[in-house]
Amino acid sequence: MGFARYALLPVSDMMRLPNLTLRNALIATHDALATALAVFASFYLRFEGGEYFFDRAPLLLRILPYFVAFSVVVCYVFNLTTTKWRFISLPDALNILRVATVLSVTLLVLDYIFVAPNVRGTAVAPNVLGGFFVGKVTIVLFWFLEVFFLSGLRFAYRYFRYTRTRYHARSEGASPTLLIGRAADAEILLRGIESGAVTRLWPVGVLSPSAADRGQSIRNVPVLGGIDDIEDVVRDFARRDKPITRVVMTPSAFDAEARPEAILMRARRLGLIVSRLPSLESGDVPRLTTVAVEDLLLRSSENIDHGRLEALVRGKAVIVTGGGGSIGSEICDRVATFGATRLLVIENSEPALYAVTETLAERETGVMVEGRIADIRDRGRILQLMSEFKPDIVFHAAALKHVPILERDWSEGVKTNIFGSVNVADAALAAGAEAMVMISTDKAIEPVSMLGLTKRFAEMYCQALDHDLAARVDGKPPMRLISVRFGNVLASNGSVVPKFKAQIEAGGPVTVTHPDMVRYFMTIREAAIS
Repeated sequence: MGFARYALLPVSDMMRLPNLTLRNALIATHDALATALAVFASFYLRFEGGEYFFDRAPLLLRILPYFVAFSVVVCYVFNLTTTKWRFISLPDALNILRVATVLSVTLLVLDYIFVAPNVRGTAVAPNVLGGFFVGKVTIVLFWFLEVFFLSGLRFAYRYFRYTRTRYHARSEGASPTLLIGRAADAEILLRGIESGAVTRLWPVGVLSPSAADRGQSIRNVPVLGGIDDIEDVVRDFARRDKPITRVVMTPSAFDAEARPEAILMRARRLGLIVSRLPSLESGDVPRLTTVAVEDLLLRSSENIDHGRLEALVRGKAVIVTGGGGSIGSEICDRVATFGATRLLVIENSEPALYAVTETLAERETGVMVEGRIADIRDRGRILQLMSEFKPDIVFHAAALKHVPILERDWSEGVKTNIFGSVNVADAALAAGAEAMVMISTDKAIEPVSMLGLTKRFAEMYCQALDHDLAARVDGKPPMRLISVRFGNVLASNGSVVPKFKAQIEAGGPVTVTHPDMVRYFMTIREAAIS
């Protein structure tokens, strides 16, 4: 019998039973009282408190405890007992309708089958007066009253919390904020503000790229126009002594057609703080953040074949030159993640070397990480380090790459980018490495700058050495040399993007080499594992 009793509840409900709290008990009590009141009120209204009502009262009082107990179970099954009133919404309202419908059908079955005098007989229920005990009109009244009593206090509490949150949000120094993006995205943020999850914001309007949204309201916040109207809207609020101080860009504001770079420059020019709301699909925690440089990429990051990369480095000994730089440190992170057994970071900057080795140590990936101060120009030092470490793979990321500086101090670029790369390639070969990957640049294609020229020389040396090794008569070459060309890497050291970002922060303009100049960008992670 015990097994049969538990089998009546779904497995998910059985798992929830031990988690019930005093709050759930109070909710169940409220629902039981609401049902009892709905039953009495429907009978009283139907029979106008007269003779027929009092004739039915004794039998009603006998049936009512069982019906109320059944209603508690029904409310629990439809999650009314376990739903927080603070967040009650449309799905909960639908559950209330379902509960009222199930209980009304139960009354109908009870009335027509178990209580009606044509089944029990007037001897059992003489006060039924030969008709149905409840009646269709009473059941219809019960349905409406049950919906009202179950939902009334719930929605009253929801409205109380809503108004209190809005009051605190407005009174605690909240920034008057303009939301930018389509209605669906803005609605997510507005719900977060109403629930208290997002604080210190007071939305005064929405600017949407969709013409269908304009002239509408989203949770009582008006859509004031399109994205291009940002300056007019901000000035209008300023004239009314209600200055807007902040702009929040939702995911749809970063679509290419929305021209997010123009939004950023206009907002900065107006002196507004700019934040963004991450997309729920990105997996990021949905909290407001500053606009990151990757947000200007205007495309999703490329999907990388991580399986092949893991097969390349797993169980290997790896050296990364320039491992403290932006690209080098990301390569170190990926090498550690993909399961290399040993990692040697070579860097000529002491702070950069300390930072990358500390970061790798904190991750506890299990790889043996060692950091060494060395300059790739020092041929003897590089030969010694690689000979002692005996790497399987060498990633050569160390370089001087700032175009204007190398134009002025071109001799330093020759020493590092050409002779340093020669030293690394020769040392890798002498140490018995299987492969060397040299990080080059797209400027090595028909070079017109010292950066491109020095990198092209380094490429040519690696290509020539790889050709010589491949031409050996003994078959398989002892080492392969590969050059990888990168374009503009977002936020990397020496990238043009920080300059662009600073110009956007200042409200523009963004300076480019030529009006017809086209730049192609990639993220540091894409660069490191491509």
